[in-house]
Amino acid sequence: MIRSKRRSRRRGFTLVELIFAITILSFLATITAGALKRTAAGNRRVACMTNLHNLHQALRMYKLDEGRYPARIGTTGWGLWALFTYGEDPENLIDTNGDGNPDNPDLLTSAPESGYISGAKSLHCPEDKANSQQTDSANPLRYNPNYCSYQVLDPITPSGATTTDRYTYQPYRGQASTSADYQRQLWNGAIESSVSPDWHPQENTVLTWCLWHRDRAKPAGYDLVLFLDGQVDFVAMPDPAATTSGWERLPVQGSVE
Repeated sequence: MIRSKRRSRRRGFTLVELIFAITILSFLATITAGALKRTAAGNRRVACMTNLHNLHQALRMYKLDEGRYPARIGTTGWGLWALFTYGEDPENLIDTNGDGNPDNPDLLTSAPESGYISGAKSLHCPEDKANSQQTDSANPLRYNPNYCSYQVLDPITPSGATTTDRYTYQPYRGQASTSADYQRQLWNGAIESSVSPDWHPQENTVLTWCLWHRDRAKPAGYDLVLFLDGQVDFVAMPDPAATTSGWERLPVQGSVE
């Protein structure tokens, strides 16, 4: 008896089917990548909010201990760096002009450090890719003052504003006693010696804000703003005005998801 042999033929994908499968996979990869990117951005925003909440607690303790808030960064103080824990030689740890050398070692006399924040990363927003931790890689103890993301110059301010008024952390913003925002300042005088010990800012006073999410988060144009009462809101950055700098104006509060 003769048996007939039947060959089994394997059928592969056609070119059209391959193109269709690749298109589907590319589409899914795009969706997944977008979701992962949004998740990562959200995680960075949450980390920044945690930093701001910790900053609020440190500022409150500083106020209780020193009777005032830290002096602005510059010739009179370190600003928010006054909250940081330094080593055995604290006067040599800040390089204010970025030349790799410590500057103004006498500032800690008028603006004492507190040690409430032990890690420099707590002063740094994860979205801030522009500033390194040190100005001198060979000497890791010389911190870059701009590494503190919550004490930087805001580029979206009136052209007539002074350099100091453009800092995100600024105890005194020059509001006159006749202004509705007069009590929305941490100090009521330009210099520390003129500050009234009985000065009590309003709870909606802005302590500082983080501008590093402004062009990266969705929706764009929003900042994380820290208020004196400890609230952190993700709110729209107001358009600059000729007479007002940054967040001197009261923003419309309300978190944006």
